[in-house]
Amino acid sequence: MDAQLKFTITDQTIKRTDTFKPVSDSRDYLYAGFTFTTNEWDNQIKTAVFYRDDEETGYPVVLSQNDTCLVPWEVLVSPVRFIYVSVFAGYLITSNKASVLVRAAGYSTEIIEPSTPSVYDQILTRLQELEDYVDERVDNIDGGLFTDWNDN
Repeated sequence: MDAQLKFTITDQTIKRTDTFKPVSDSRDYLYAGFTFTTNEWDNQIKTAVFYRDDEETGYPVVLSQNDTCLVPWEVLVSPVRFIYVSVFAGYLITSNKASVLVRAAGYSTEIIEPSTPSVYDQILTRLQELEDYVDERVDNIDGGLFTDWNDN
């Protein structure tokens, strides 16, 4: 699990402890791991809450037994500049929010009329050239351009 944001929680303060640089628009890839250093979090079901930029509504995810979870892809959808992470447990222990800078992806779902033919158009062009080449060779054989080598 290399693509992991790491956080340490002491009392009610969460602090990011890794240097991973997440990129927007990833799905089912980025994880978060939490280390709880004070005992008020012990024997509690812990939940991480992820927020996009300055949005008030968060995406809660219950932590696994090893205090990790998959980061919800919804918080990474472009455009996003920061995500914020908080945790809570029991009834009710809370933490502050930690910020995570998210880099912009080079991926886009928008289709633009390309100035260069798309890779699919290039493949189709090559297939058409190959089909034309084969058709030409078959026509030459059928037209008698190739003779039986034994006729010499």
